[in-house]
Amino acid sequence: MSHEKSYTQPVRADEPYGPIYSCNDCGAHGSSIDNVKHYSTCAPTPPAHVEPEGPRPRPLHVIARDIKRHWNPVNYAAVPYLTAMAQLDSITDDYGADNAQSVVMYFLCNAKSFRGEDARRLKKELKTLIA
Repeated sequence: MSHEKSYTQPVRADEPYGPIYSCNDCGAHGSSIDNVKHYSTCAPTPPAHVEPEGPRPRPLHVIARDIKRHWNPVNYAAVPYLTAMAQLDSITDDYGADNAQSVVMYFLCNAKSFRGEDARRLKKELKTLIA
């Protein structure tokens, strides 16, 4: 297993088959850095934190506010889900025993009468969150 670690440059350069490298973390040896067989106590270097590309999604409560502004009156079947979305920030949040993703899916199922350009835009935004 080869990963980003620090190595002691040749531990024993006088070996008949070439230099021996040693991992500074676990002490494993090998004839090349790629050939070092690390011990189970030697954890791989964690990957660097990578920010997701593109803009961050809007919070669900902001989307819910926009839906209320553009859909009047809100269909009675969609009201409980829109109310729940108004209390959520992200698609990974929980609302009672439900997760935000199921709340959004149930809202979309009950928002068939929400029509128009704003409706298409807002529904598309919700669908990208659950995709």
